[in-house]
Amino acid sequence: MNQHWRRGGLWALALTALAPGCLFDRGGTAAWDARASAESPLRFSDGPYGADLDSTATNDGPLQDAPAPDGPPVPCGPTICGTGCCESNVCHPGNTAAVCGTGGAPCQDCSQSGEVCRAGSCGPCEKSTECAGETVCLKDPWDAPTGTCVDAWNREWYILVVSGLINCTSVWDIASGPDPFVNIHVGSSVSHTKTKYDTCAPDWKQYVEEPLQKTTAVQLEVRDEDVVGDQLIGKVDYPNGVPINLLKEGAIHYKAAKASDGLQELEVVVRPLP
Repeated sequence: MNQHWRRGGLWALALTALAPGCLFDRGGTAAWDARASAESPLRFSDGPYGADLDSTATNDGPLQDAPAPDGPPVPCGPTICGTGCCESNVCHPGNTAAVCGTGGAPCQDCSQSGEVCRAGSCGPCEKSTECAGETVCLKDPWDAPTGTCVDAWNREWYILVVSGLINCTSVWDIASGPDPFVNIHVGSSVSHTKTKYDTCAPDWKQYVEEPLQKTTAVQLEVRDEDVVGDQLIGKVDYPNGVPINLLKEGAIHYKAAKASDGLQELEVVVRPLP
């Protein structure tokens, strides 16, 4: 009798545990409601779009990706590139010579015609700093309002020595001031300005025209003319060539690093020649 009761009791407990609404715990986790599970199938989140997959869905075929919120990609054009230009279906700012344009139009390469990009359109350069890379704005005549971007090298340059400022507390000619002139070394060529007598602020305004390569050495040597031998006041030296940024600026504005230097300032204008 006891054995039969035990067997019957065990079966009764098993049936009771499987009855709707009963709860049982799986190893200390949150309780699982069998009835709620039957009425509300489990659902799973599918990424940022929030699409849910029903656990009771049949496997009729492969799952499909949720569509992007904004639909298919919009081709590059005025809609997405109104302030730039389009190239290979990519929107670019459109503000460089190589990639120029606006309103979603096809990009243009202004550099092919020696032009610059201004306000989304190709046009002539006004100054060398607008020109890309190692090109400069060539104007013909030199005072024309606009020009064309050309290679800075393999051409002649106008080099105008304008003026200088000399430290007159130095030891030469203290009574009357120095007699300065400038030796202009461009590669193997050497020329010199006229001498300005008895002045610490010489104003030469004399020039040379010499070809420049990228590595052409340039030296501007200011000396004091003297019957017993010229004395070096100071120099501006570019042994590896004049930097392209100075050529683009169109000027060399030299200022001494120390107040005790003999040459305090030197002004030189540079511009390309046709």
